[in-house]
Amino acid sequence: MSDRISTALKAKIHEWLDGSYCIGLIEGGYGVLNQCSAQLPPINWVKGVPKGSWLADPFILSVDEDSVTLLVEEYRFQNTKGRLAKVEIDTRTMMITHIATILDREFHLSFPYILRGEDKTFIIPESCANSHVAIYELTGDGLKGGKTIIDGPMLDTQLFQLESKYYAFTVRHTAEGMAETKRLLVLESDTLQGPFSFIQAIENDRCEERGAGAIFECEGKIIRPAQICENGYGKGLVFYEIVLDNGKFQEKELRRFYPEQKKRNGLCLHTFNACGNWWLAKISPFFYKLKSIYNELRY
Repeated sequence: MSDRISTALKAKIHEWLDGSYCIGLIEGGYGVLNQCSAQLPPINWVKGVPKGSWLADPFILSVDEDSVTLLVEEYRFQNTKGRLAKVEIDTRTMMITHIATILDREFHLSFPYILRGEDKTFIIPESCANSHVAIYELTGDGLKGGKTIIDGPMLDTQLFQLESKYYAFTVRHTAEGMAETKRLLVLESDTLQGPFSFIQAIENDRCEERGAGAIFECEGKIIRPAQICENGYGKGLVFYEIVLDNGKFQEKELRRFYPEQKKRNGLCLHTFNACGNWWLAKISPFFYKLKSIYNELRY
């Protein structure tokens, strides 16, 4: 009994100190990119998250009239790691109606990047704790496969097909922390199953290159969302147009968004994905404010 109480207490302390992420809906989809303000419209937060966990890194699997199905990171405080889950949400009440684990490993999993083929759906999660990027096929309420396509501890890898090539955009996890998010690595492959080979690096003088959702096309532009990690984690979102010119990619900043901390929009922006609507991540206020002050002093 004492061991169970100790484990539960440790989990609760971890929850208090680390804060928690939430997911929410903003009406407008990609149209939000055209608004003038750098602040977000009101967010409708998802309710019914299982106790002792948070949901983050939301990717939209499907949408119908009254519901949306997401793939997310489900982080459990008790075992201090994430697993991938499929979540169904009633958009009239914003309540979770069903949640099911689709992939659980002994290492942390997050950022379930979705890439659709002609008749298959592939998932490329972050698994930098296992020092590789692997690809899975989504089959019902589970994933199969797990072939390694990139070696190394990569963070929040984004994949995109352009003409006959597949490209991966990623940053490497190192002991230097946020500093590595100044350097975007670009890799390519003739097939989605890889292997992917390094072709270039894009350097930034700020920590603003880590992926923040799926690469998408809008108004004839290819747009890559990224996290603003300057002075701390998840300070905002920046959107880059990516252009391939003579075999090399260039980035052009289009716009950026910041959280409005005095309102209910949270202290941190982490993920952007859209399919008729816009889904984000939020972090809890009090202890994240302390962590933000620490990060500003540290970096």
